[in-house]
Amino acid sequence: MARPVNPKAQFTVKPHFTNGYTYASTQPPYIDPKTGKKVYRRIHWGVVDENLRFTPGTQFYKATAQERARLIFPKNWDMSKAAALLGLTKEKLPLYDPHSQNLLYGDIWLLEQIAMKTKIRENLEEIFEDHELASDVLTLAIHPYLTNNTFNHLARWQRVAKTPSTRELTPLVIDKITKSITEQNFFDLLKLRSLRLGPEKLCCVQSASWPNNAINQADILPGQNTDCQNTQSLRLAHTAEVVVYSLESHMPVYYRALPGYIPEGKRLDIILKDLENSGFKNPSSNLNSNKNTNPNLNMILVTDGENKSSYDSSYDSNYYSKPNLEQLILGHKSMIMPINTSQKNVTMAINDLGNFKIHPDSMEYDLNKKIHYKQIDLDYYFDSKGHKTKADNKLKLNLYFDQKRRKSDLKEFDLYLDTQESYLAELLASNSQLSDDNLIIKDFMYYSLDYDPETRVLIDYKLNKNKVAKAKIYPGFFALITTGLDFEAMKTYDIYSLRDEQEKYFHQIKPNIYLDRQKNWSYEGKNGRLFILFVSLILSSHLRHVWQSSALYHKYSSPTDILDEMRSIRYIESANKEKVITPFDGSQLDVCKAFGIDVPRV
Repeated sequence: MARPVNPKAQFTVKPHFTNGYTYASTQPPYIDPKTGKKVYRRIHWGVVDENLRFTPGTQFYKATAQERARLIFPKNWDMSKAAALLGLTKEKLPLYDPHSQNLLYGDIWLLEQIAMKTKIRENLEEIFEDHELASDVLTLAIHPYLTNNTFNHLARWQRVAKTPSTRELTPLVIDKITKSITEQNFFDLLKLRSLRLGPEKLCCVQSASWPNNAINQADILPGQNTDCQNTQSLRLAHTAEVVVYSLESHMPVYYRALPGYIPEGKRLDIILKDLENSGFKNPSSNLNSNKNTNPNLNMILVTDGENKSSYDSSYDSNYYSKPNLEQLILGHKSMIMPINTSQKNVTMAINDLGNFKIHPDSMEYDLNKKIHYKQIDLDYYFDSKGHKTKADNKLKLNLYFDQKRRKSDLKEFDLYLDTQESYLAELLASNSQLSDDNLIIKDFMYYSLDYDPETRVLIDYKLNKNKVAKAKIYPGFFALITTGLDFEAMKTYDIYSLRDEQEKYFHQIKPNIYLDRQKNWSYEGKNGRLFILFVSLILSSHLRHVWQSSALYHKYSSPTDILDEMRSIRYIESANKEKVITPFDGSQLDVCKAFGIDVPRV
């Protein structure tokens, strides 16, 4: 008769000696898919020293709370080090009474309710299959938003506040958590968020650069910081952070960190592929798809990019480029993007308007926005087997003219010319040397300079009137180009204007979520912290959206004031384990009503 199998044997931890080390290991069985036979694999959970003191390893930290609870360690082993490193030594310290807790709770409770309403809490539990780890990530996402402190202060904050996580999150524990979050976890979250969008389609692409101290990382490379656009700014080591927001729910649906040196125009291909892998489909993908494809996942992307005057040599290029345009057209993707007025298609359209004194007569006028507009259908031809083929692209140029903007642009242009002339006069009087030719062309593009080619000393200068007259045609104009859309010019303008508010959502990262400079040094830790940042953005964006779209906007000057209002609510647990949440006052009840949240009863 065969010996009965002990069901707990696969969870029994035993010492395993190999390569001069003693590992704490288990040997669970599994079926080999090739042979179909039962085989055993060895899992190392950590090491054991000569004093039988167990030190957990990577496998132990990555395991879920349920997996760790099933492990059966020898009773004579010292497990204190594992308990201390995991923050499981004891409950958090009470604030007043050694047998009770009196903790700050109101602002944390509000963000926890937002996590429930936005389903981000549910998403985290589904991804990690671990309630404890989901609570840890939620705590990490909430902490910097509420305290404006780094994670080094989190464990101390837990002593006075009731956080979602019940274990002490020390810096070492946080490091293990962030390094355990994988790229697959990130894409799983993006897929789950895409399913929450419903019929929403409008999304804007927003990017910014964040300095990073970890210059040894592969994607932390020097590049132009978007916060420092002048030519004298330092080329800081940083990453390019790209986020895609829904313009209807005001929620982030995509986040990606790219190497800092990659310009915006070359990021689009990566963004589009990531979005499609995350569940967002372009309209053409539904033509040959099965019946289960959700057409609501089609996206209309609105890109960022400053549309400066054509005479400004410091123009920052955006996503518009010929390769990107061809990719959008051939892929039948829908997008709205700004285009510089110096582009050929725009200059031709402006020149076709003819001469005018106040405004072009051939443009229509919108009374509400007080701007002139005109939409122009553009043809696009691409090479196909040596022949030019016209694309069915719905490519449209939306041209706008603002009289007030024209006046200010012309004043700025005259000031620009006066400044350059004063500088040249100073160089001429002091017999100073000029810089290299590239900078001369860039800085003095409207002047003809005569200088000694050997000494590079300025001899004379003269204003190029033809260039100036040509440049004065374009101030006041700005343009948007659309692909795959049948929107009228003013509808396109209204949609693009939604970006202005969306930029405020994105730029709350630095002041409110305390990410003015990334402070992580490892690549794994960076990915984990970006995952946590994405969760923070979801919470803060919903908070800001409710504040701005409700009566709270007239009562509180910012979303953080709402959190300050709720912070005084406390969670009290007495020595006999009786739990009490202090009462909500009138203003706090108004907050709950605005968010559609019921007041808790404990």
